[in-house]
Amino acid sequence: MGKARKHRPEQIVNILRQIEVAVANGKTHPIASREAGITEQTYYRWRKEYGGLKVDQAKRLKELEQENSKLKRLVAELSLDKQILQDITRGNFEARSDGVPLWRMPWNAGRASVMRANWFTNHAARSATSRRSGTTRTR
Repeated sequence: MGKARKHRPEQIVNILRQIEVAVANGKTHPIASREAGITEQTYYRWRKEYGGLKVDQAKRLKELEQENSKLKRLVAELSLDKQILQDITRGNFEARSDGVPLWRMPWNAGRASVMRANWFTNHAARSATSRRSGTTRTR
């Protein structure tokens, strides 16, 4: 099986147009797809996503999808930071009633916030231990 190629949105729109012209001239979708260098399954998937779009609209759609993905990651990280800070201010160093640390949650796995969560947790654990033992921390 060949290696999958990345196509730019304008290439996809042009390939879809090429296939539609070939079909209008009497070819079948599988043959027209193969001549365009893609599988029939890829043709139908692209047609579902990009069908009816113009080249500039397809480019804008791709840009918006990338921006949306970036914003979702940022919201997830900021939500985690907010939750960590709320837990620290409440003195809840377990962070969750079920004992599962926030950075082990599936929606946060592998994110940059893991380092922040580890720092906050380690810092909170040291602070709690110092308070219990009656020692004070000096700076």
